[in-house]
Amino acid sequence: MASEATTCEIISASERASEWKKSFVCVNDSLHEAMTESPLAIFIYVIVVFLIMFLVQRASRPSPNTLKKTKTKIRYKQQEKQKKKR
Repeated sequence: MASEATTCEIISASERASEWKKSFVCVNDSLHEAMTESPLAIFIYVIVVFLIMFLVQRASRPSPNTLKKTKTKIRYKQQEKQKKKR
């Protein structure tokens, strides 16, 4: 586009778009503009990404109690095998 018209201005000029769509696009434009002009939004985005990474990592790692139970089961099975060999 040659001019600096926003999406809100373009949609508002359209006769075919509903009022709901016009208001939604205008709110979206204002939100986008606020997020690109404020460094706070970028910091919040980065913090949320790190939080999600932490939660996914935490959820994918087995708990220490589970590891203890698994080790106990493995030892028990090994002891049973040794008893059967005797």
